[in-house]
Amino acid sequence: MEEVEIITSKDNGGRKVFYYKDFDADRMRADFFQKIKSYERPSK
Repeated sequence: MEEVEIITSKDNGGRKVFYYKDFDADRMRADFFQKIKSYERPSK
């Protein structure tokens, strides 16, 4: 993923914000589900 820092216009506060210029959706999805599966359900 490529994270890019920009500065908003003065009308929007002139603050630094970050956005992702390019990302791998399949990799993000796989990482998400891997992390979800690692959580254990509480026993009933």
